[in-house]
Amino acid sequence: MDLGFIRASHTCRQWRRLLLSLSSLWSRHVFTFPQPAAVLAILERTRAAPLHMDRLYLRPQSLELLHEILPRTTTLDLSTQRSAVSLDGFTDVVRSLCTQAAPQLEYAKLVYEPLNGALLLSGSGASNQPPMSAPRLQRLTLINTFFPFELPSLTHLKLSWQPKPDARLPAASLLAGLRASPQLRSVEMSHSLSDGLLDESVATTPRISLPHLTHFAVKDEARLVFALAGLIVGSPELHLEAELVDDSPGGTAALEGLSHQFRRILAYGQSTALSISHADYFLKLKFLPIPPETPLHAAHATSPPLGGMQWQTRPAGPGLVATFSGRAWDQFADGEPGTTFRRLLRGAVRDLRAHERQVRALELLPRASAEPCATEWVECLAPFDSLRTLACAPAEELMGALADAEPELFLPRLAYLAVDVGEVMPGLQATRRSRAQAEEVRVLCAVEARAEAGYPLKRVRVEGDMDAQVLESLLARLRINVPYVEHFSNSTVQA
Repeated sequence: MDLGFIRASHTCRQWRRLLLSLSSLWSRHVFTFPQPAAVLAILERTRAAPLHMDRLYLRPQSLELLHEILPRTTTLDLSTQRSAVSLDGFTDVVRSLCTQAAPQLEYAKLVYEPLNGALLLSGSGASNQPPMSAPRLQRLTLINTFFPFELPSLTHLKLSWQPKPDARLPAASLLAGLRASPQLRSVEMSHSLSDGLLDESVATTPRISLPHLTHFAVKDEARLVFALAGLIVGSPELHLEAELVDDSPGGTAALEGLSHQFRRILAYGQSTALSISHADYFLKLKFLPIPPETPLHAAHATSPPLGGMQWQTRPAGPGLVATFSGRAWDQFADGEPGTTFRRLLRGAVRDLRAHERQVRALELLPRASAEPCATEWVECLAPFDSLRTLACAPAEELMGALADAEPELFLPRLAYLAVDVGEVMPGLQATRRSRAQAEEVRVLCAVEARAEAGYPLKRVRVEGDMDAQVLESLLARLRINVPYVEHFSNSTVQA
């Protein structure tokens, strides 16, 4: 903390007069010094300036004064770990925020950090805590703390709860707070949801319209995450990030909750991006308006990225970018390797096909030994009949499906292929070259087969680093059947 201006105020009378007149210098240090006389002296020097309580270290003797100056406070950052106040004193401060007027408050962060437990002020029952009302509050962070709120100017909300608390946030108070905060742009929640979200009365309530919400991150059980997500209609640019924490092996419970709730979310047509992560898999779906075909020389800088890759042309019309990846390929779920991933992929395809949107770009990230066989790949991917872009690892079964399946029935509109060959591993040159040669053959067979059948690819990108000689051979042979071939590595881009 820079307190040089205090020392400078004792240099000479002129400097002291100048520095004492700058009330904003003192407004951040009301409680910096423990002596009551010093606190009052600094408070007097702030005059009527807004007060900033950043990383506030509060002492018991200062509690009463804090209650008095809350109406002048612009920022409040209070933690029980940093302060010497008792938990009862901290609770009194939180109650004051709900009962006192705070017309200047723009930022508030309250952190309750006992070894166990949390501070939960209910909006119903005997205590009937009134909701916090701060007309200018834009950012609110509550860690192991919750109280009802009605904040019309709130743009950023973060709620974090202990992983396994004795009590969860009341669903009614949480939903009421979200509904009363229409300016929200970002919401983050961790272990905050309760079973009350599953009540029929909640499911039949009007959906919460948050037209400015672009970032919605939730970490909790799958059934609660999807129940909450199904109640919210956000911005057309909303990105929902769901981290599922179910303890069931292979994420079975998460998958069971995925199909029904996932369909509800897609039905709104609001979410432009959906990321679902679990210990066994990761799923990302991104809706985006894909521009019409653009001249090759003009589109490179403006085309949207796909998994770190940028294409120089994109198909016309609205579309969907889907990313599937995860450890589930190598997991033994239901007694068979890869079962979880296959169920996820098939279920997502079935849900997507229930809507008018067509998947235009698909990214398959995992590289694992227990991948689906070629027949399963055809079964899973055949419904993507509008697919134009495919990004994947050159896995044997997937490349085999591209080479052997009839292109008029299997991905007939596929025009852009990106293969991720990974990185060179020092000390394993012989093994790496053998693997690279096998990948070269797979990719070439797939590309040549589609070209011979009258369904040639427009562009192929090889991403990553493989044996230099094999890479050069692969790029040269690809150019025979593909108009545009490019190589992308972490260090260089070569066309």
